[in-house]
Amino acid sequence: MTHESTLVFAPALYGVVYRPRWDKLSADRVAALKQLLASGVDVRELVSPFGGDISERGLLSTKTVTTAGTDALAQAFQGAFTLGNFKFHGFGTGTTAEAAAHANLVTELTTAYATDSTRPTGSQANGASNSAYKTIATLSPDANCAITEHGLFSNSTVGQGVLWDRSVFSAINLVGSSDSLQVTYELTLTANG
Repeated sequence: MTHESTLVFAPALYGVVYRPRWDKLSADRVAALKQLLASGVDVRELVSPFGGDISERGLLSTKTVTTAGTDALAQAFQGAFTLGNFKFHGFGTGTTAEAAAHANLVTELTTAYATDSTRPTGSQANGASNSAYKTIATLSPDANCAITEHGLFSNSTVGQGVLWDRSVFSAINLVGSSDSLQVTYELTLTANG
């Protein structure tokens, strides 16, 4: 007798925009704030010491684990892929609906990334339970952009790596060299069988 079981993926992407008051900060404080933003510190904690405004965007999306992502999971069981590499956050301006067949973002940023063609690296931790994975990253673009898509990748370089998940959402307009968008990606895994 065969017993079938299902593993359910429940991804969720949340967003927060932080708009510091850069003109009120000394050069040393600007450098310190940029370092904190790059390290993935919760932007809500930066308002008190550095000033600025927070705009909660809430739940941005609950979509879509890709076929390439599930293939990577199967490869990880065989020791041929490292799941811990899924910590690089890609951002783009594409609006095509999510599809499991996607292998990249539709229109990923390149020169608007703080370091050209380099995705922000997210922190990694358990989510709300031991069966949830959470990664947080902050995009601080150096050019104006309207972010409409996010992807979680296994490599920091644009055009490389496996796309685990792609999400499309309403545009979040960011002013270059001023605004930051912090996203939290949480993947809850539930055994069902």
